[in-house]
Amino acid sequence: MPPKRNASRKVGAKKNRRKKNRPGRGGPLHSLLGEADRMPHSDLSRPLPQKQKLTPKTRGKQVFILESDDPLEKNVMQNSKMPDGYAFAPKGNVYITRNCRTKTKESGKMVYTVWDKAGRRNFGIRVPDPIHKEVLQMADATAESRAKAVESRDTKTMSRARALLCQEFPSMPDDDLESVLNHAFLKGSRRVGRTEMVTDKTKASLAVEAHIRHVHTSYDAILQNGTNRVNARKQVLPRVQAIKEAWETRSNKLLEQSLPVRPAPKERSKSPPISVRSSRSPSLESLASLESLVSLESSESLVEL
Repeated sequence: MPPKRNASRKVGAKKNRRKKNRPGRGGPLHSLLGEADRMPHSDLSRPLPQKQKLTPKTRGKQVFILESDDPLEKNVMQNSKMPDGYAFAPKGNVYITRNCRTKTKESGKMVYTVWDKAGRRNFGIRVPDPIHKEVLQMADATAESRAKAVESRDTKTMSRARALLCQEFPSMPDDDLESVLNHAFLKGSRRVGRTEMVTDKTKASLAVEAHIRHVHTSYDAILQNGTNRVNARKQVLPRVQAIKEAWETRSNKLLEQSLPVRPAPKERSKSPPISVRSSRSPSLESLASLESLVSLESSESLVEL
């Protein structure tokens, strides 16, 4: 009589369990037994190493902060203990952080640069409390003069940008010129007009191309229809290049096209020379017109009578 199927399954399962529990065959005991086989005979009396449980604080990669090259500056974590007599100067005000760092190093004390838990973002510095208070008073006293200096510097920067755009794109309309200046060259915008990674001509060219793409083409509508950015730029590239070339030159052929360009200045028509005649010797034409006017007035007076 053939054995039942259920019984054969149970026998096969038992054999598989035995194979898994053998050393070197895999299974739950393989890691522990394999570790014991690799240990020297003198260490067999020691307990086998247990797997460390990862808590929320230790889960993930271990964070390492690079040491500073400056002997008077040290990098610390955000959750580290504040040294006694120190205060925190947050990042953002360059005048305060720069003067705090300079005065602290001049006094021979340590500056602690504070980083986040991931070691990627810098939050500020820790400096002695008296130095921090002194710098804050200096910042309040010089706030007005520093604001005027910043305004003057920003005005010069925008003037240079305007001159650059007018030089590179002489046919660009005034409205487009103001739009490019207020968008691409806006302070704090982190756009191409404020970068220092490329030359001035490259900045102007990229800023104008971006403006043409968004204002004078259907680029935004193409993106809203689901087209990716690369293909959308390829579709509007011919018109962007045509408008850009028209703004770069004053050629009449380009001005005849239906492109948004600044109209070329009209040449003044040469007026005929004015003949200056003396009032003492009137011309024959003036005398004839005067006689006709007098005869007309006399006829009108006779009709009224």
